[in-house]
Amino acid sequence: MASAHRCRLLAERDSASMSKRVVYANVPIGKLRAIRDFLPAPEELAFREEGVKVTLALSKRSVEFFKREARRHNTQSWGTLANGATWRSATLRIRRAFRPDARP
Repeated sequence: MASAHRCRLLAERDSASMSKRVVYANVPIGKLRAIRDFLPAPEELAFREEGVKVTLALSKRSVEFFKREARRHNTQSWGTLANGATWRSATLRIRRAFRPDARP
């Protein structure tokens, strides 16, 4: 019961702070200057790569790890997490292969 009461109090506090009116002072801001647009284009933000379906045999222990981590991080699925880990590993290996000081 105490938990429900605390949640209600937090909700009331948050909604009260959102309804406060912002008051702006009519004072000089200072010297302003325009800056170059540094944000990427929307199509760059919506990064989608073509997927390829593969069949992969993983150990039960690996799958349990990815499922546990996916739940812990509230990701959509453990497969998404495993795909990210695979991509990161491949990217690191590719980077190492093209470094001039990379070991054979």
